[in-house]
Amino acid sequence: MKVRNFILLDDVAINNMLTRIVIKDAYPGASFEIFTEADECLKYLKKQTLPYPETILLLDIFMPDTDGWQFLEEYDKLNEALKQQIKIFALTSSILKNDRLNSNQNKLLSGYLIKPLIDKIIIKQTFDNLTY
Repeated sequence: MKVRNFILLDDVAINNMLTRIVIKDAYPGASFEIFTEADECLKYLKKQTLPYPETILLLDIFMPDTDGWQFLEEYDKLNEALKQQIKIFALTSSILKNDRLNSNQNKLLSGYLIKPLIDKIIIKQTFDNLTY
């Protein structure tokens, strides 16, 4: 099984903790970088060097200060080679049709997941066959 690398970005620390637990159950060898502020995550990404490992970033859309949409605008300015190594999934409690539509139309997002992310089968179906 391929080891997975994850970045969790959610302003609610308990959400990050719960998501990490469920992902660890699906991928016991997974590694994590966890952030509660979009700006801190962007600073982290800007410091990374190549080659960067294939990574899945789970992004909360509704956060104070810098929300998920603003994060994506800034993320889009990062090094193209780095961005090719990261697949971003919106992980949100929003079930609004407009949010799903915006997510589907955003070239930076690889998918849209509803939290809480609690189903190991859905996690594996979503992440096992990703290509970078």
